[in-house]
Parts: sequence; structure tokens; C-alpha cells
Amino acid sequence: MVVHAKELDNQETWSDIGLITLKQTPREHWSPAPEILKQADCVEVAIEMVKEAFSVGDNDPHRLDTVVGEVCLRHCDIHHIVEKRIHARERYASYAYSAVIDPFEVWRTMYDNGDHAFSFISLFDAKYQLVVKVRVWDEHVLWNFFHCETKSANKHRKGTLIFTRY
Repeated sequence: MVVHAKELDNQETWSDIGLITLKQTPREHWSPAPEILKQADCVEVAIEMVKEAFSVGDNDPHRLDTVVGEVCLRHCDIHHIVEKRIHARERYASYAYSAVIDPFEVWRTMYDNGDHAFSFISLFDAKYQLVVKVRVWDEHVLWNFFHCETKSANKHRKGTLIFTRY
């Protein structure tokens, strides 16, 4: 089931509730950076790399225990994550796994169809951070992940803060 929905504008942000920027967070709250993997030559190899980083076996969906409850990683959704080869998102699969298992923050972000998604925000001792989107309108499904510089990750800190490590 494909759901096309946009994040609602004017949601509460990190600055509205008095949080500091991610860059200002004391270093003792940053996690060691996982390894950035080599770019796959094709989608099929990229899918296998993500499956390996998440220890996905033959079970579909693969289930992970997280701070928001069980999150599913379905084989069919891995293709969605890695299909745009220019982004080579499989390189950050180990970052994504760490962000879901041990996030710095999790935000509940509302969408224009009345549903919400969770944004798992990492804080690694590295140039890049990871945002993992878990959609909720079809059970808790890991739908996407992407890397961004630490400063840029702040724009994904919106909605309702439901978990923080700091």
C-alpha cells in the first residue's frame, strides 16, 4: 500500500521547546560513528547490504525492538530505500541500524492525511547524521533513511518529541 502524504507545516520544532542545536549538544551524548560502507554496483547488491546491516534473514518482515515499540523492515521496502542510485543510501545502512536501535531523539511528525510517522534522529561523532523515517499508517514500517550534515538534521526535529537520550 503506497500512501502519498506530506508533513504538515507549522509543527512544533526543537527551538520552540527550548532545545539546543544538535551541534551544541555536549560530546558525551554523541555516539561513535559506524562504518560507512562502499557503494553497491547495483540495486540488488544494495538491498543485500541493507539486509546484512540489519541482520535480516528470511523472515519478512524483519522486526526490531525500538523505543516506539516494534518496527518492521519489509524486504519490499528496502528496494524503495536504495532505488535512487545517485544517493547510494546503502552506504549508511549501519548508521540507520544504530539510529533505530539507539536513537538520540525520536519525533512524532504529523502528515496531511491525519497519520503520523516517527523520525529517528542520530547523533554520531561524525560529519553526517542519519534520519530514519518509520511510517505508522501501515503498521510501524521502516520506510526510508537518509544522511545529512549535523546542522541540516535540525530541520527534521519537529512534531512531538517522544524520546531523547539527552
